[in-house]
Amino acid sequence: MTKKDYVPSNVLDFQVLVRDVRAQVKLNRVRWDISDTAAEVINKPADDYDAVLLISENPETRTSAVILRRDEVREALESVFRPFVQGHLIHNPLVTPDDLRAMGLPVHDLHPTPPPDPTEAPVMSFSQPSPGVIEVGFGTKVGRAKPEGVAGCEICSKITDSPTPPTDWEELEHAEYVTRSPKRYTFSGKERSLWFHFAGRFINTRGVKGPWCEIISVVIP
Repeated sequence: MTKKDYVPSNVLDFQVLVRDVRAQVKLNRVRWDISDTAAEVINKPADDYDAVLLISENPETRTSAVILRRDEVREALESVFRPFVQGHLIHNPLVTPDDLRAMGLPVHDLHPTPPPDPTEAPVMSFSQPSPGVIEVGFGTKVGRAKPEGVAGCEICSKITDSPTPPTDWEELEHAEYVTRSPKRYTFSGKERSLWFHFAGRFINTRGVKGPWCEIISVVIP
């Protein structure tokens, strides 16, 4: 999941955020142990941004050249504002979650919820794009590559001369951990016409393994 950027794209919303941060820093600088020098870093670029917005957001003075200048000033402000927020506010242990909320800044979860144990078996597929090659894919019933909290898929396999699959997953001798689908298997000429048996199960980011899918058998092309 993509995290939402705390810096608004709208120029006026960004101005409000910067003003809120500056106001709170001015009130709480001593409590947060932020020096005058550190706080001063954003003041001049913020003042410049306020000044250019007075021109760029006024219909009577708004021109393409002014908008270009506004964007350049904003970029200069962001280049100092983001490091200041990250270094002196968000990751400052003296700044409380309520302080961050008062400034409209994100509050990091200090006790993140652990990923759930995998409860579904992967939906496995295969293709035979060329002689001696089998590509094994995995996903979910709803078409996602991996469920939430899952890091990858363990694919276990075995080659035999019989189309009858093994009766137990423990008989699948060769195991590989795969994070991207599909996984390509390349076989020797002597292995062509033999049978490739495989099955998969999801593994989450804590290493917990989910249930196996059914064992699938395919002839090596």
